[in-house]
Amino acid sequence: MWEERVNWIANYFRTVILGPLSPKLVIIEFPGLWVDAAKSQASAGSGASFKLAYLCGALARDTAERSRAEVMLVSPGDWKGQLKKAVVDERIRRALKRDVDYPDHVSDAVGIGLAMQGVL
Repeated sequence: MWEERVNWIANYFRTVILGPLSPKLVIIEFPGLWVDAAKSQASAGSGASFKLAYLCGALARDTAERSRAEVMLVSPGDWKGQLKKAVVDERIRRALKRDVDYPDHVSDAVGIGLAMQGVL
């Protein structure tokens, strides 16, 4: 059941936020709906994007309530605009000055971090 999955993820996230990292800023990518993208439309149609939005809200709430970290919700368009994955990955390699390939979600996280620092 997806509610159990949300609770598991939120509990794990709390251990990171309240644990040894103690970040000052937590950036959460909030799902965006890309009108022309078939994958985005399928996600909306199946309810997956709404479940993801629910998870993002739970993580943002928990962070705000249980830590001193500032929470920033960003949409994909906020940090990468209309850039394709290959372009973002190349910019990450250039910004980090090394030839590295991250798995999809890791690449997004690194990209968001670099974009928020103004170096993507």
